[in-house]
Amino acid sequence: MQNKIIGIDLDDTITDIRDSMHESAFKFAKEKGLKIIDETKYLVGEKYGLTKDELDEFFKNYRIKIVENAKVRSDAREVLTKLIDLGYKIIIITARSSKNYDNPYEFTKKWLDSNQIPYTKLVVNGKDKKVICEKENVSIFIDDMPSNCLDVAELSNVKVYIMDNVDNYLQNNRIKRIYNFKELYEDLNLLSQK
Repeated sequence: MQNKIIGIDLDDTITDIRDSMHESAFKFAKEKGLKIIDETKYLVGEKYGLTKDELDEFFKNYRIKIVENAKVRSDAREVLTKLIDLGYKIIIITARSSKNYDNPYEFTKKWLDSNQIPYTKLVVNGKDKKVICEKENVSIFIDDMPSNCLDVAELSNVKVYIMDNVDNYLQNNRIKRIYNFKELYEDLNLLSQK
């Protein structure tokens, strides 16, 4: 492996917000008289067929509170600390944008710092993670969203991991599913020994 730059998603990768997100989406949909229209969709807005205005309302009234109070995924802090100690650079790439947050950088940095998450660089407004990975010379990418993983897997020099969630089904031989940060650490140790 020529470099040790990790690009990693934040929400539902470093954090564990899936259950609270889905509970809140269910509550919001019930208030609006909506039902699930496509169980196979990964994103809440697509699952319930939310309009742009409904999605904005959901973000404003539910999602921001959820991510503000998000719990750190088990072993994330410890493993990211070990990886930095081993010389890896950690670039957190999040799609959090000024569309839904007054200042996405400061909002996210505050959460990362208060939860003692080690990182080298923070990138917000990261909708196109493939472009960011190319620009930042990322060699390892971790995300929970299948579409992001598939996009980045098109880059031949990037090892891609998908962080498991109940409904992020994806089968692709260029993408390795991991269930926790310990698995990531073990796999990266094996890669470095090759």
